[in-house]
Amino acid sequence: MGGVAAVPAMAGVVVARVVVTGVPRVVHVVVGLVTGVVVVGRVLVARVVVLVMRVFEVLMRVAHTSTIYP
Repeated sequence: MGGVAAVPAMAGVVVARVVVTGVPRVVHVVVGLVTGVVVVGRVLVARVVVLVMRVFEVLMRVAHTSTIYP
């Protein structure tokens, strides 16, 4: 009977170890993904802002140099 009772206990220990070692890894991966998305998002936003600024700058130059807008 002792051997049969030990199986659930061993399973419990294994599950506990998997949870203890697995949860931090999952959290780490999730944090990494979120951080990556934030960094990529910032880079994309920065590029879009630069692009918009350049387009605006070109439009302003055209407006100043054209004869339509003296």
